[in-house]
Amino acid sequence: MINEFLYNLYQQSLVATAGNQSEARELALIKLTDFLIAQEDLENEQIAQYHAKLLEIIENNS
Repeated sequence: MINEFLYNLYQQSLVATAGNQSEARELALIKLTDFLIAQEDLENEQIAQYHAKLLEIIENNS
Protein backbone atom coordinates (compact mmCIF):
# COMPACT_ATOMS: atom_id res chain seq x y z
CA MET A 1 0.00 0.00 0.00
CA ILE A 2 2.81 2.42 0.81
CA ASN A 3 4.48 1.65 -2.52
CA GLU A 4 1.25 2.56 -4.31
CA PHE A 5 0.98 5.79 -2.32
CA LEU A 6 4.57 6.75 -3.15
CA TYR A 7 4.18 5.79 -6.82
CA ASN A 8 1.01 7.91 -7.09
CA LEU A 9 2.76 10.79 -5.37
CA TYR A 10 5.53 10.67 -7.97
CA GLN A 11 3.07 10.34 -10.87
CA GLN A 12 1.12 13.37 -9.62
CA SER A 13 4.37 15.28 -9.38
CA LEU A 14 5.24 14.34 -12.96
CA VAL A 15 1.90 15.69 -14.14
CA ALA A 16 2.31 18.88 -12.09
CA THR A 17 5.75 19.51 -13.60
CA ALA A 18 4.72 18.65 -17.18
CA GLY A 19 6.89 15.55 -17.18
CA ASN A 20 10.11 17.18 -15.95
CA GLN A 21 11.65 14.27 -14.02
CA SER A 22 14.11 16.37 -12.05
CA GLU A 23 11.45 18.80 -10.87
CA ALA A 24 8.99 15.97 -10.24
CA ARG A 25 11.54 14.23 -8.02
CA GLU A 26 12.02 17.37 -5.94
CA LEU A 27 8.28 18.05 -5.74
CA ALA A 28 7.52 14.46 -4.71
CA LEU A 29 10.14 14.64 -1.94
CA ILE A 30 8.71 17.94 -0.70
CA LYS A 31 5.15 16.58 -0.71
CA LEU A 32 6.28 13.42 1.07
CA THR A 33 8.18 15.42 3.68
CA ASP A 34 5.17 17.64 4.32
CA PHE A 35 2.96 14.57 4.70
CA LEU A 36 5.39 12.83 7.05
CA ILE A 37 5.90 15.88 9.24
CA ALA A 38 2.15 15.95 9.78
CA GLN A 39 2.39 12.39 11.12
CA GLU A 40 3.55 13.28 14.61
CA ASP A 41 4.41 9.74 15.68
CA LEU A 42 7.16 9.14 13.11
CA GLU A 43 10.84 9.15 14.03
CA ASN A 44 13.53 10.67 11.79
CA GLU A 45 14.74 7.19 10.86
CA GLN A 46 11.28 6.23 9.61
CA ILE A 47 11.07 9.43 7.57
CA ALA A 48 14.44 8.63 6.01
CA GLN A 49 13.19 5.14 5.12
CA TYR A 50 10.16 6.60 3.34
CA HIS A 51 12.40 9.01 1.42
CA ALA A 52 14.67 6.14 0.40
CA LYS A 53 11.70 4.10 -0.79
CA LEU A 54 10.35 7.04 -2.80
CA LEU A 55 13.74 7.56 -4.43
CA GLU A 56 13.86 3.84 -5.28
CA ILE A 57 10.43 4.06 -6.92
CA ILE A 58 11.50 7.16 -8.86
CA GLU A 59 14.65 5.41 -10.10
CA ASN A 60 12.67 2.36 -11.20
CA ASN A 61 10.20 4.50 -13.13
CA SER A 62 12.61 6.91 -14.80
